[in-house]
Amino acid sequence: MNELETEKKIETKQENSSIQKRQGLPSSSPSITGQLTSLYSGPIPPPDHLMMYEKMVPGIAKRFLEEPHLEAEHRRNLEKKMVEAKIELGKRGQIIACILASACVIGSFAAIFSGHNIWGLGALLLSIGGLISVFIYSKNHKPSRPEKIEKTDPPMQDSKT
Repeated sequence: MNELETEKKIETKQENSSIQKRQGLPSSSPSITGQLTSLYSGPIPPPDHLMMYEKMVPGIAKRFLEEPHLEAEHRRNLEKKMVEAKIELGKRGQIIACILASACVIGSFAAIFSGHNIWGLGALLLSIGGLISVFIYSKNHKPSRPEKIEKTDPPMQDSKT
């Protein structure tokens, strides 16, 4: 978003009588000074500045106009990579969790078949209980997203006086 603020000031000042006398001017003659200030914000300068830049450095106007598009494309690529990395991390976590759960269940059955019935049954129940608790927790505790805050306009006041 570009903002162009132009401020023109013309001021009339009375010089010191001593300065005017040294310059040979009568003490009642005013001097006029002017100041032009131009400000803008944003990536693209206003058209008159853009033309001046183009005169000084040919081709710079095109670069000024392309820069915001390149910046936005770069930001979108970074966001896309972040999303892909989160998806890959989630997949990897699920694979590791599946391997660990399978190892616990297989180990429990191995303990049961090798004659350690109570230890094997306890490990099996703990494994199944852990898996069930993970599923229940994940169903009830979804990642919270920030709620959209609706803007309301302040009430209009009557200008009756």
